[in-house]
Amino acid sequence: MKNDRFHWMRHHPYETTSRAVGFSTTSTSADRALVARIAAAFKRVDPWASYGADSPWLSIAQSNQREVFDVLARDDLDAIAGLLSRPSENYLFYGFEDVYRGRKEWYKHTPGAAQGYADRCHDLLIRLAEAIGALRVENPEGGSWGENLHLSPDDVMHLIESAFGIDISPPRVFGDVCGLQTRSGIITERLINGLYGAWRVRQLVGDKPDATILEIGAGLGWLAYYSYKLGMVNYTIVDLPLTNVSQAYFLGAALGADKITLAGEKPMPGQIRIGTTGAVQEGAPERYSLVVNMDSLTEVGKQVAEQYWALLGPRCSRFLSINHEVNSYTTKDIVAAGPKPRFVFRQPYWLRNGYVEELMEM
Repeated sequence: MKNDRFHWMRHHPYETTSRAVGFSTTSTSADRALVARIAAAFKRVDPWASYGADSPWLSIAQSNQREVFDVLARDDLDAIAGLLSRPSENYLFYGFEDVYRGRKEWYKHTPGAAQGYADRCHDLLIRLAEAIGALRVENPEGGSWGENLHLSPDDVMHLIESAFGIDISPPRVFGDVCGLQTRSGIITERLINGLYGAWRVRQLVGDKPDATILEIGAGLGWLAYYSYKLGMVNYTIVDLPLTNVSQAYFLGAALGADKITLAGEKPMPGQIRIGTTGAVQEGAPERYSLVVNMDSLTEVGKQVAEQYWALLGPRCSRFLSINHEVNSYTTKDIVAAGPKPRFVFRQPYWLRNGYVEELMEM
């Protein structure tokens, strides 16, 4: 139906591509030493202090995620390991990743839901290839139209990998992930957006080995994961303590536990620093080459967004924002509270209709 909200999310003309739907069944076994580090880091910070009174994440934490907080507060590493390694059985990822209690069953029992999602992921994968120049952008005014959509996901993955110069296969950390089935694994919407973000970040910082990158609100950590694989290893994530837990487990399992530093640990070169705004300040650079935020600054509540910017804005050389402008404030509103930036560009975001990509220099 043309008035269907998902219709407007499409970039190419299709009703359904009938691409293979996949549900991952394999996951890594929990690394007990990593679990112990994550549990200890969580207890070093106040898990509630980072929520603003107007933040929608506060109500999620107080309702859906209450039992997650309770498990993390206990000294039961087996229970915490189960929480981290089986997110489809709890609400740890709720709100930023499509793996949580009841979601797999919803996909399997809602007619067309899983197929529709796989088709959307296929559409996005093609759009990513077009964005980075691995595929030509089709023109509905002339020439071919709708042909890119008929390329197989495996062929498109190969084109993207050739452009990136790395293996982009998704790491097999969790089971019960729904998405587009490829020979490389299950491809999801968040993964594809993370790939685009990493490509854009590499464009902006180039091949400088000393470039420092800070990401505000990283979700599960897809952008950080692919940025790291592309060689951008001076990377810091600031986020809510509970989301830090998810990022630490995902990145620790996907890249190696020796590739991350958590709250209260001594940061080492070549490690992704994960923590709250307060937890990552020790040893932080005076200025970051690039601060990036994808799909969160306009959703955390204005109070929290202003706090992030007040602390990190003065240390930011360039700021990349990819956000929507639906809520009561925009990224431009938050940035306007500090020194006036120079807007390098403002353009529609390639992968999500209704999102704006902006680059500012401070």
